[in-house]
Parts: sequence; C-alpha cells; structure tokens
Amino acid sequence: MSTLVPWKPVQKIDPVRLVQVRKQTHWATQIVSAVADACLDHQTDDSHTNLGWRADLEALVGRKMPQGYQLGLRIPSLNIILLDSFGKEIAALPLSGKTIEEAFHWIRGTVERLLQQKMEKTPAVREYELPDHPVGTGAPFDRSDPEALQQLANWFHNGFSLLNALVEWEEDTTEVRCWPHHFDIGVLLSMGVPYDFSTSIGMGLSPGDGTYEEPYWYVNPYPRPQPEPKQKLPSGGFWHREGWFGAVLRGSKIWNRSDQEERVRAFLSRALEIEKALY
Repeated sequence: MSTLVPWKPVQKIDPVRLVQVRKQTHWATQIVSAVADACLDHQTDDSHTNLGWRADLEALVGRKMPQGYQLGLRIPSLNIILLDSFGKEIAALPLSGKTIEEAFHWIRGTVERLLQQKMEKTPAVREYELPDHPVGTGAPFDRSDPEALQQLANWFHNGFSLLNALVEWEEDTTEVRCWPHHFDIGVLLSMGVPYDFSTSIGMGLSPGDGTYEEPYWYVNPYPRPQPEPKQKLPSGGFWHREGWFGAVLRGSKIWNRSDQEERVRAFLSRALEIEKALY
C-alpha cells in the first residue's frame, strides 16, 4: 500500500555531503522558527516554533502568523519563502551568499513592504545546542551541492508523508511536525490517559544527528520499558539501547532499493506493534 503522497526515492550519497547540507539546513530552519518565536504566543512545549511540510513546495513551513502569513524554507533551492494567507508564495530569498542576519533583515522589510505589517519584535536564533557550522557564527549560506539538498528534501518529504499515513487512524496523537531543536520529524502516540503524553510512543525520522550521522527512522517508547523488548525487527531494523531505547532503521538499509517505502512501512508498523504491547 502506498501513501497518498507518492514516495520519492532516496539514493546513496557521500555521507559527508549529506551531513554538510543537513547542518546548513538545520541552521536555515532556525530563521523561520525565530520569527515564529518573536511573533506568536509562546507554548510551553515550544510547539509555536515547529514546522509542517508543503509537498508541493518541497518546503518546511512555520505556523501562521496573527496576520495570516507564513514563512518557510524550500530545501532544494535553500530559499526562505513568504506565503500569503491563502498559502500562495509571494516572495523568496535565496539564502546562498546571505547570512542569518541578512535573512532576518529581508523578512522584516518584505513583510512590511508586501503585507503592510510591522514586526514589533526582532527575531533571534534560539539558544539551542545546534550543530557546529560556519553559518552559525556569521558566515553566508552556500548552495554548492544541489544534489545533496534534493536528497535531503526527499527524506523530509517521505518522513512527513509516511508518518501522516501511519497515524491517520490512530487516536490521541500529536501533529506530525519538524522540531527546530533536533531537526527531526516526529509524532507522539498517547499510551495512557487520552492526550496525556507522559506515557507515549514517539515515532519519527531524523535526518541525522550525533547518534547516527545518516538519516534514520525511530520508534521509541517513553518511559523506557523494563524489561526491554528483544523481538527481531524487519528490514534491517534493530534496538538502540545506548542513552535512549527504541527501534531504529538506518537510511543506508534502504538506499537504492526499489522497495524503499515497503521496507520502511514494515519496520515502523512492526516496531509500533511490539511497543504498543508493552502498555
């Protein structure tokens, strides 16, 4: 069975290239989230700063501002985009050659010029622990590897598409969103009191981080179960036990395969089935 939004094949690519574009994109996402943090009411879980996905734009898109506009990041072109209240793109800033501060300046000026809206607060990147990259200390962005950016966009596209399809019939879930701190796409399924996620299963896709540099899918129960499950997982998945516990499927297990979606779906479905049985 396929998702409603077609799967985009992911290809094997030099891990160093993917890491470099992932780090830049992680920092670029902070621009969108910082504006949301400056303009929206703060939520205790920081959900006002998280992002959704526009498959037609290949873009991570932030929450709507009180005036109705949205900001986003189109990953393949590394463009900051401005959407009107109908979701139509009305302006774009190519980040290549620009700094984070220059992007903030462009956003403020463009919002005031096109939408006649004042930004009362000055956006600033949150003090998250972000990956080391020159753009974080004032260097300009560099779109010199469009192939790697497109592959990263394909990972995000597939993550949002498949996770939304898998939780469509689940009750008591959060939205499928990208979180700017860790830069992963995730959803929580409540396993206790409805809409109380203190006992839950988290399911998602990381584009890579300090645990695994390559993209990986995960399904992790919280709190950590005792005893931990040991059942065999399909598609080359395994149980991660160091620091946190959960089922993991590394991206390298599906590179260049014709059945990528089926293998990921089988892994996520089986891991979720095993972990649900813990409660």
